Amino acid sequence: MRWIRDLSTDRRGVLPGYHPASVEPARGERLAGLWRLAAERHGDPFRALPEVERVLAHTTDPVERAIALWIRGVVLHELNRTTDAVETLSAAVAWSSEHGLVEFEARSRANLGISLAQTGAARHAEHELAEARRIATGPVEGFVTYLSALAEQRKGLHTEAIAGYDRALPELDRIGDHATVGVLHLNRGVSQSYLGRYDEAAADFRVAAQVAGSHGLVILAAMAAHNSGFLAGRRGRLAEALSLLADAQQWYEQLSGRPRQLPVLWSDRAEILLSAGLADDARIAASNAVAELRPSSNHADLTEAQLLLARASLAARDLDGARVAALRAANGFRSTRRRAWLTLSCYVGRQAEFEQLRGAGAPTAHLARRLSRLGALLARLGWPVEARDAFALAAMAQVADDPAVAAGLIASASRIRVSAAAPSLARWHHARAMTARACGDHRSADRLVRAGVREVGALFASTGSTEAALSGLRYAGELAQLGVDLAVERGDPTGIAHAVERQRAVVSSLPRVGHAVGAPLAAALETLRTRPSPETENELRHQAFLTPGRGAGDAVSWRQLRGELAGRSIVWFVESGSALSAVIVERRATRFVELGPIDDMARRIEFAHVALASFALAPPDRAARMAERLHRDLAQLDAALVEPLRLTTSSVVLVPSPAVETVLWPALELLRHIDVSVVPSASAWLVARRGAPEPGGRIVLVAGPGLSAADREIAALAEQYPDAVTLTGAQATVARVLEHLDGAALVHVAAHGLLRGDSPMFSRLELVDGPLTIYDLEQLRRPPHTIVLSACEAAAVRLYPSSGALGTARALLSIGTARVVAAMLAVEDEATCDHMIEVHRLLLAGADPARALRDAMASAWSSGDRRRIAAGAAFVTIGAG
Repeated sequence: MRWIRDLSTDRRGVLPGYHPASVEPARGERLAGLWRLAAERHGDPFRALPEVERVLAHTTDPVERAIALWIRGVVLHELNRTTDAVETLSAAVAWSSEHGLVEFEARSRANLGISLAQTGAARHAEHELAEARRIATGPVEGFVTYLSALAEQRKGLHTEAIAGYDRALPELDRIGDHATVGVLHLNRGVSQSYLGRYDEAAADFRVAAQVAGSHGLVILAAMAAHNSGFLAGRRGRLAEALSLLADAQQWYEQLSGRPRQLPVLWSDRAEILLSAGLADDARIAASNAVAELRPSSNHADLTEAQLLLARASLAARDLDGARVAALRAANGFRSTRRRAWLTLSCYVGRQAEFEQLRGAGAPTAHLARRLSRLGALLARLGWPVEARDAFALAAMAQVADDPAVAAGLIASASRIRVSAAAPSLARWHHARAMTARACGDHRSADRLVRAGVREVGALFASTGSTEAALSGLRYAGELAQLGVDLAVERGDPTGIAHAVERQRAVVSSLPRVGHAVGAPLAAALETLRTRPSPETENELRHQAFLTPGRGAGDAVSWRQLRGELAGRSIVWFVESGSALSAVIVERRATRFVELGPIDDMARRIEFAHVALASFALAPPDRAARMAERLHRDLAQLDAALVEPLRLTTSSVVLVPSPAVETVLWPALELLRHIDVSVVPSASAWLVARRGAPEPGGRIVLVAGPGLSAADREIAALAEQYPDAVTLTGAQATVARVLEHLDGAALVHVAAHGLLRGDSPMFSRLELVDGPLTIYDLEQLRRPPHTIVLSACEAAAVRLYPSSGALGTARALLSIGTARVVAAMLAVEDEATCDHMIEVHRLLLAGADPARALRDAMASAWSSGDRRRIAAGAAFVTIGAG
């Protein structure tokens, strides 16, 4: 939703095109001063208002009063005092009419029409604009034509608005009304954006910015940045879009009061966040805009903000909330005769209805006709992106009942050529692939899936926000899951392996942030440690959204993968429908096995977690019973997950699906003689294996505060690594730890750890001066080659709707660390200390981390120490092994 301005003045002359036959010098100077005052409403309208009121209090000149009344009306409009603006502009119309000042009457009527439309008085607004067009003559005709086009644009009629702007532009250029020309380009660019004409829109916004710079028009400059941000968001460029909105906000903050554009800026931020898949953030921003606009008389922008809130609620899966907000928006658009916007709000309501029915497993075919009608209407009304999306959704609603009809709907949508952001682009590819699949054309369906995953994934390569990428990649993940389903239907093990690796790779290809972090983000991190607060976290997240990325990771070939599999197996766990299966790839063979229902597997995993905790904490008189229960639950998990794999190699690389992310792999008996590495994708594993530690690289040992055994653990390891850098007590600050982590060969951190499930980028390792977060780790120029995190939950992850996952260990792997040893669960301090000392003894003896963990776990089982067994079962090797 864009803020569409009605700027219409210039600094030169009395009024563009207004040249009275004779003007005495003193009067001419007063009129020129009024004109400079009119221009000031685009510099700082808060200062302009008292000045124009002083003029009105003293002038007796009819022309001066007509101009001053008009200026007061448009300044009040600028200050969001729309009701007062209507009153003043009505007075300007009456005064100009009484004194025969036809040009000023036409100008005032046109602006009155815009202010009336803003309050929701649609019929009265149309009447005033019609009267302005009827009486406008000479130079003022271009101005009235421009405002009439603006009114069409506010209705959502973008094609008609552009035609009006094109008619007005030559006359405004001819009379030298530079400011109105600048805002015309601004508003025309908005309509071009909605029509998907992105290059033309960018050109218009550049002209608007040039005019603003040439004439010192602060608000026009702000709006040029503002709308350029909106355009970047529609193109999927998150960091650029939010950066431009931040620039716009800085312009607004130069004003001496709170401008009316700020709530619309929040709406635009919500729109951009929504296009990036950040539904919860978008909903908060839209709610703030609605709350800010509700007390005002700005009915037009309030209704648009309510529609945006409906869309954000829909993306956040709050379907009831989406339908309520869409209904409120529809009622508002209906009452103000904004048919195009009304159609859009009806479409959002139908989307919510479709999602509710699909979620309940109910038929959706009856919605297809309604959705296709909405698509046709949206196309006629100038909403091509939304029109194609509606046809795609109609095809998805129809495809199960009548694939031929769905194919016809796809054909209709194909005639609409537009570029779209991730949600709409993903739905387009998804609908086409589903339809091709239903029509029996699996080859085309697979091709469409691959193209869609590639295009949607590419939209997030430019963002440096890991959180934004994981949220936005949900659309690529959904498409890739369709590819997995297609492959499972065909039953070809190699095809399934390719499809599931494509899915796992796309949702785990986090952006390369590295040293791209700037000073504002670093300052926000420091504030987080010294004065933690929700506001600081929000600022940090915002700064991360503004950080550019450096592209996605490199792709790897299957030939490379098989070349690394001597003596190893790689296992992808596959989810399709409600079933879990696995693909096992060895150097010369590929196998596919079915494992069973996902729900049954989830219960078995949960039982094993509870049994392990009960075994570790049980009093002596119940230890035997708890041991029996643990062995039973682990044996059932072994039988369900591992035994069907029939592993014959001494080393295995596991690529878990969301359903098996929390399996305690080291505790399973059938894996006790196999080196196990866990990775988000085979691509990530190959990349990790390419990294070799520098010869003689630095070893770093770190102890965080508040752990009774941390100092003992680091002291014992310091004896094993006498040349290591040891950071304990007051030395273990975030800055010093990051300094020594950079480029280290081996790092061991013993500290409190925590996974922040609500916002995993704030998952932390606790150091003496505060938390070391994932944001901090992303600042490393050269991440450590191998890192052991002796901390609770350092390997735990939060799962995203994309099927991607994020936690501290996973983030380290994504920024280039080759091997991470970390715990998936909370672990007991003393037992973990003993287990880690044993792990490092094995590492020094030449074992790699996966082998060291395997042998240390065997030692724990042999010791019979229940707490150490529980601690050892929590640790996994992530990465190269």
